[in-house]
Amino acid sequence: MNETWTKDDLEKEIERQNFVRAVEIAASLGLSTNEVRDLQFEALWQMAALNRNAGGTKILAQAYGVPKQELIKFLEDKAARFRENGDAKVISTHFDPATGKYFTFEGWVAFHIEKWKDNK
Repeated sequence: MNETWTKDDLEKEIERQNFVRAVEIAASLGLSTNEVRDLQFEALWQMAALNRNAGGTKILAQAYGVPKQELIKFLEDKAARFRENGDAKVISTHFDPATGKYFTFEGWVAFHIEKWKDNK
């Protein structure tokens, strides 16, 4: 199916916080590399911090061509900004059903993402 997307479609997906779809739409609209990359990182943040989905994060990082160390730096920097702004709920301790353990966000990143051998 070959859909034609509009900027309105893009804005709707961003409002819905559906960043994976927003990346696809932005790329199809020919937005700048920087605009698409910003949306890619929002999708990665959502998958990692909000969903705590290590497998999904790795798949997106691979699809977007984001090296592991760049991803880790981005996640750590964004987590630090949340902490500085007093909005630490997202990065607080959560239960990880994959391991049966509780992790802070930083602990989750260290356990799941830092151990990736490669994400290319």
